Parts: sequence; C-alpha cells; structure tokens
Amino acid sequence: MTGSYGILAVALFVALAACDTQYAGAIADFGVAATAVVQQTRGAYTLVNDTVLQEEILSLSAKSGPFDSDPTKAFPLFVTQEDLNIRNALLDALQAYATALGKLTGKTDSDLDTETTKLASSLTDLSKNERLEHSFREVKSVSKEETNAAAAGLAAIGKLLIARRIAADLPAILKKNQPHIEALARLLIHEIGDVPTSAEPGRLRGKLWRTYDSLLEAQVKVVNASAAGSNEKQQSVAKLASLVAAQRNADAALAGTQSALKKLVAAHRALLQVKSAPAGFKTEVAALLAQAKQAEEFYAKLPGK
Repeated sequence: MTGSYGILAVALFVALAACDTQYAGAIADFGVAATAVVQQTRGAYTLVNDTVLQEEILSLSAKSGPFDSDPTKAFPLFVTQEDLNIRNALLDALQAYATALGKLTGKTDSDLDTETTKLASSLTDLSKNERLEHSFREVKSVSKEETNAAAAGLAAIGKLLIARRIAADLPAILKKNQPHIEALARLLIHEIGDVPTSAEPGRLRGKLWRTYDSLLEAQVKVVNASAAGSNEKQQSVAKLASLVAAQRNADAALAGTQSALKKLVAAHRALLQVKSAPAGFKTEVAALLAQAKQAEEFYAKLPGK
C-alpha cells in the first residue's frame, strides 16, 4: 500500500511539474493583461460619469437666479452607484479568476484568505440576484439569456475561488470557464456600445458622445458671444478646439476598452491551446496588452486618478 502511495505521489509531482512548465508563464502573462483590462474598464465608467457631471455643472451655471435644488440630488451619476457596484463585481470576478489561475501555478501553496472568501460569497449572492438583469435593462442588445449566462459565470468563479484545486486541474478549469469569461465580458462589451446613430442610441459611447455634443454646443455660444480679436474670443476658440479633441479621444478610449475586453476573451481561448500552440497565445496576449495600454494614459489623467 505504501508503494502505491509513493507511485501516486511521484505521478502527481510529474503532472504538476509538466503543467507548471506549460502554463506558468502564460498564466502570469494572462494575469497581467487581465489586470490592465479590468483597470481600464473601471476607468471607462469613471470617464462617462465625470463627463456627464461636467455637463450638469455647465447647465446649472448657465441658469440665473438662486440654486433651489437639493445639492445631493442635483448631480446624479449616469451609471448609478448601485449599478456601478454590479459592474465592479463583474470586473472583480474577472480579476479574481486570473488571480486564482496564478495561484495554481505558483511555487508556494496559499491559504484561502478572508477577502477571497468574502468575494466568493458576494459573487454567488449576485448570481442569484434579479438586480443583475435589471441593472442592464437599458442595454438593448443584452438579452435575459445573456444576463443568465453572466450569473452562471459569477457563480462558477465564486465556487472556483474557494475550491481546493491543483495545477494539474488547469486544462479542465480553462475549458470549463471559457464560456463564463465570454459571458461576463459580453455584458461589458455590449454596454460600451457604439457611437450613437438615429437607429441605435448606444450606451456608454453613445452617452459620452452626446454629452460632448452638448458641451460643444454650449461652447460655440460662448465663442459667438465673444468680441472678435479679443483675448476672450481666442480663449473660447481654444477651449472649443480642446473639446473637439477630447470628444474624439474619449470615444477612442472607450472603443479601445471594448476591443481590449474582446481580446481578453480571445487570449483566454488561446490559453486552452497553449500546450500545442504557444505562439498563438503569445500573439493574442501581446495584442491584448497593446490594446489595453492605448487608453491607459488617457484614463490615468482623469480627475481623482
């Protein structure tokens, strides 16, 4: 019997070593890329809310007379804090999943900490909460089937975080969670949307573009009201030009974030083939990192960053 345990232990060690060699570097690269995408997506929501706030301030400052509104309700967030918490939970799940993969290929065992347990519980709770579907009610391209799929993804990642798994389980874990990663990313991708058209008003990109249109319209009035050749005219025209550039750059940042989320899904899919086609994964993760970094500086300059 002792000999059987010895053989089993040797076999397990060989399996762990082989898996570590095949996956450790790729998992680490995926984790870095996932972190960049998660941070970038959080920045996208901040960007939209801050721009809408800028428009609200301009609108109120243009009104004459006393301020008769409740200050705590005068500046509502476009993405409310409750809805933002749900988006952050989706991003937390993606980040936690990448971290969990990294722990499986780590050199040392890591005990289950309180924060991980708490996160796993919160993801499981949200997966059962109807608020998840309600939170995406304004995103026309998102169906109930898609929110259900995202809920299943949250539940699966919650279970993974508290399960005792070993490195040899990695191929099965990656295969099982590919649809879950896709489901979570799809909700975020759809919400970012497109530049608005008459047929489709869009979501984040749509709201951002229309908000800048309002800011540009207000600034044009300032330009027209300034005396020709005056310093005020020059300054107001310069601000108008900066708003035009800001609108273009902000939309590009959201579009880049959307593209990075799509590339995150593709990179995870490539992880499934990392043993037989390592070059394919390197190509996918390099494209993902390049995309994620394009908007990094833009988001880093946002107020409060």
